[in-house]
Formats: sequence, structure tokens, C-alpha cells
Amino acid sequence: MDVLTKKCFSLSEISKVMLSKIFESIAGDKDLTLQKEIIPPLQRICGVTWLRENEIKQIFTLDSIATNRPNKQVYLIYTNYKTFSKVINLVRSQLDPDNAPKDKYHVVCIPQKLHVYDTILERLGLFEIIQLHSMQWYPISIDAGILSLEIPNMYKQIFLNDDLTLIMQYARSIFHLNMVFGKPKFMMSVGEKSSIVMKQFQDHYKHNESKSDFGGLVICDRSLDYPSALLTPGTYSAMLKEVYDIKAGQCECKDVEKSKQFEKFTLDGSSDKVYDDIKYKHFIEVTAILSAQTKKLRNEGEYSKSMALEEMKEYVRTQLKEINERKKLVATHLNAAETIVSNFLDRFNKQVEVERGIMQNKSKSTHFQFLMQQLETSADPKSVLALMCLIGITQGIAESDYKKFMLSYMEKFGFQADQLGLHDNLVKAKFIEESMSLTIASLSSKLRKTLTNAFYTNANKLKLIPSDPEKVNLKTPNCFSYVFGGNYVPLVTQIASMLFCSTPIEEVKSKLSPLGPVHVEHNNLYPLLNKSLIILVIGGVTYSEVAACNLLENLLGAKIVLVSDSIISSSDISEALSNTYS
Repeated sequence: MDVLTKKCFSLSEISKVMLSKIFESIAGDKDLTLQKEIIPPLQRICGVTWLRENEIKQIFTLDSIATNRPNKQVYLIYTNYKTFSKVINLVRSQLDPDNAPKDKYHVVCIPQKLHVYDTILERLGLFEIIQLHSMQWYPISIDAGILSLEIPNMYKQIFLNDDLTLIMQYARSIFHLNMVFGKPKFMMSVGEKSSIVMKQFQDHYKHNESKSDFGGLVICDRSLDYPSALLTPGTYSAMLKEVYDIKAGQCECKDVEKSKQFEKFTLDGSSDKVYDDIKYKHFIEVTAILSAQTKKLRNEGEYSKSMALEEMKEYVRTQLKEINERKKLVATHLNAAETIVSNFLDRFNKQVEVERGIMQNKSKSTHFQFLMQQLETSADPKSVLALMCLIGITQGIAESDYKKFMLSYMEKFGFQADQLGLHDNLVKAKFIEESMSLTIASLSSKLRKTLTNAFYTNANKLKLIPSDPEKVNLKTPNCFSYVFGGNYVPLVTQIASMLFCSTPIEEVKSKLSPLGPVHVEHNNLYPLLNKSLIILVIGGVTYSEVAACNLLENLLGAKIVLVSDSIISSSDISEALSNTYS
């Protein structure tokens, strides 16, 4: 494990110290009640044993039946008004109005408490009864080269609701990283929200001028590269994220058809060498690799049968446990691969072919027909909506076609109550043009000629669309587009490539400026002092982007650490668009 990777893993130790200080400020035995969504990231920071050592006697979830417990009560929740209100109601249900205890109830808000929370407590007469705390843990190391803030719904909050309440957390996280790695001499932001974050960092945080482990920092908006979040992925890790609800790199693998529960596993190559071997391989290679490993383990078992007694004892002592653990991991990943096949088999090849035509700007009418076929046959509203968004952001959708799609979509999936919210979100995200009316009878979308031309012009200028996708080698890739079957290169990978190759900074800015505002701070220290970058994506990063950056690292001998609020897939974008009231 190299020094940078070790430092990434050490970030959780700092978060432990922060959490322990909060626990120490609450004297006495404590019960901890967790919002369910917080459990996966918390497990990446500390375990139950550590919590016990910090005077946590019992652990509950918010879904537990509330009882009047004798210990101090600590609630750990995300910053969310609905969740906060739920905690307040739980506490009120336990209070004796004539004898309300002080210093018994504590609410820790991640990443921060809001001023309105104090106002609510004052209004309810609970200001002295419930104590509020803020904690923003340091970015969590999910796997080599991946750091996540694990703050949910940031894409929706920032890009759809235009709510910047928590955007300061990105600047604070950059500060946290600089405290560990040093401040890079080169900083660049691309996009409106990224420029806000960069300015916040420069205005509010004292710069750590110590030597940095990284040559530069790049901040980028998710909204500048929707295809990387909407295209059908090809690598194992990205396809896992499409099939399973993975949080903080933790996956519960189960057979969907048989409803059989399997053991949870963590998508972390440092603890799972089987996953490490296949995580960024194109899926066409994965089953072959797993089959070869299965054969090797079977041969190992046959070999052990012929051992003498002393050999067998030594084998059991030194190797058997490791082999059994590997067998278990191989079986888990074989099951996951089988589930991926069962979910993607019917549509994978055809959809990748259609997406190739979309990215090449061919056969627009054929692609809309395929979209409507998917709408008729698919039981998954998220995948259908993702495909519509991909067409909308690239080739565009005519008024009549959009109306036809929306009416059929609402009719099939029953979103009548949310129909205007979904439409508004599609407009805000710029998947469609702003309509003249907000009634379902007159939903409209102008033909997006200007925006459509702009997408392909910018993508070609940045070399994001391979000229001959069929020539891209998926088994031994040398083109970053392999992560999408040869159809598209993630923007963050191309930005990193330009910087590592010392492309003149004015040329970099010229190519990126059509996407959004570009700000650069380098104090005449460009080209980069070394081939290493931190890339922060506001609104979620995908495993496809991670895999493409990993290939760039291998080709150039570089180092990239991708940081975001969460790891997302097309399903997360679709859910944010359609779930308007969460």
C-alpha cells in the first residue's frame, strides 16, 4: 500500500477523534440511535467495539419503538428537516411535561445543524432539553482512489432544488484534505457550483502552505457530464451499482429471482482481492476470470488430498483459512455476476448499440422508437427515464415526442401526483427545454437544435466520443471509453489527461469554457509539479469514471483520487428527478 493510499485510509481515524470528542462532552452512559442511512458510512469509520469503548451502551435505529430509556440519548442523523422532526417527535413522546430532564437528549447532525433547528426547539420549549451538535466527518475512503463525503441527495438539493445550504461542506472537505495532504499549487474549478466552492474555500479557510502530495485539485459539476451518469456501464463495479443499492461501498448481494439473502460484502480491493482483480474489468471478462479462479481453487482442493499428515497440518495452519475465505469471495462474486446477467441480459447489447448511435448522433427517430419500446416492456421506471434523459441532453426530443413519452410514462408508472414536479426537474436539469405550460395536456419541449449542436460540438472538441467505437478493445483497454463499451470518455478523465500531458492552460480553459465558468489558480506553477490529482465532483461520481481514471493512472504512471458526496448511478439521477417530495 503506497503512502497516499495509507493517508486516505487514515482519514477515518481523524473522524473517530471528532466523534469521540462529541461523546466525551456528553458525560455518562449513552444510548445511540441511528438514522438507518448513516449505518453504512459509520461502519467505515468505526465499529461496534469502538462505540462500546466510548460509553455507548445500546444501539437503536430510528425505526425502533421509542421507550423512556434511563441512559443519555444520542441521535445521529443527516441534516434533513423531515428526519429532524421525526427525532423531535420521538423525544417528545418520552418526556414527562412536569419533569423534563436537561442534558439527556442530544442530536448530532451530519454534516451540520441548521439555524432553523434552534428556532424549532425554542418554539416547542425544548431549547434547554435537546442539545444540538454538528459533525462533518472527513471524506471516507471507499476504495483505493475513491473518497466519499457520504452526504445523500446532494445532486437533487443543489442542481434541482437550487438549495446551496450545504454547499460549504465541499469547501470544508477540501480544507480537511489539505490538512492531511497539503495544499496543491494548482487549483481549477469547472462549472457554476464548482466556482462557488472554490471561492468559499479561498475566502473562509486558512491555506495550508505545506508541500502537497498532489500536483493539483480539480472541482467539477456533475451537471456538466450527464452521459457518464446515464450511459449503460460496462465494468463490473459500475454494473454492481446499477443492480444493487450500494452505500459507502457496502453491498448486500442477493438473488433477485429466488429472493435468497446472501452475505453483505464491501467493494474495497484492500480487503477483497477477488474484487480487486475484477472491479474495473469490462464485464465480458469478469465471468471468465471468476471461472478460472474457481478452477484453481478446485485444483488446490484436489492437491491437498494427496498430502502427507505433516504436510496437511502445515497446510491447514498456513493456507487453509485464506483459501476458504477466497472460495467464499469467489462464490459471492459469481452470484453477483449471475444477478447482473439476469438483470441486463435482455437489453444490454441492444441498449449499448442504441447508445452508440445516440453518441454518434445517428438515427434519431430509431432511438425514440427504442425508448418507447422500453417503456412498454420494462418494469423499471428509472432505466426508462435515464434513457429519455440521455436522448434529451444529446439529440434532443421534439415537442410531440416528449408529450407522447410523458403521457405514456405517467400512465404506466402511476406518477400522476408528481407529474408536474418531474417535468419541472427535467427542465431544471436541462434535459428538455422550458415548456410554455405546466399542465399535462400541454407539456411541450421545443426541438433543442442549439443545445444539441452544442453538446456534440463540445464533446468532439474534448475528444469524448471515439470516432470508431467498434475498434475499442474491451478486454485489454487502451481507450478510456471502454467503460461504456467504446461509446464515450468521461469528462473528468479527459480533464486529467490534458493536465497530465501539460496541455497549455489557455487551451484547456478554451475547451472547457463552453461547459460553464472555468477558474484557475496556479501561481505560474503549471505544468503540474507531479502527475497526481484530486478531482472533486459535486453531485456524485460514478464507478465508470473511477475505472476510466484508473486506466489513465496505469497508462501514465499517475495518481488520481476522486472525491464526491456519494457514488451514484443512472438510477440515482432518475430517482432524484422523479421523487419530488422527499
